[in-house]
Amino acid sequence: MIKREVIEDGLVADLFYDVDQPRKAIIMLGGSEGGKTWSRIRQPVDLLVQRGYAIFSLAYFKAQGLPGTLEEIPLEYFEKAFAWLSAQSGIVADKVAILGGSKGAEAALLLGGRYPQVKAIVAFSPSSVVW
Repeated sequence: MIKREVIEDGLVADLFYDVDQPRKAIIMLGGSEGGKTWSRIRQPVDLLVQRGYAIFSLAYFKAQGLPGTLEEIPLEYFEKAFAWLSAQSGIVADKVAILGGSKGAEAALLLGGRYPQVKAIVAFSPSSVVW
């Protein structure tokens, strides 16, 4: 598996992938902890890469150059992420899934309802887990 750190055009993320291409991309958004959450929780990332996906662990606050708090995050930031992914060789353009946990689930639902390139959404929060 290859890990590529992305700090360009205002984006802060890690891209995980294998060399087999083309791949559909999954943007993974963390919750109120901020930063590149999914870069720290590797088991799901490893599993999805093994299954043939490119994983984009995207920070949207609490990272270098980004807002320090989860307030007024501009949607244009996510548009940049879509455009960046679409421009990468080996990534299937305009067919993105978003996986969001906790506050990232709220962002995932918002983005899925607003952007046609989002083809699938997985949203979960601790309060939605039933034991």
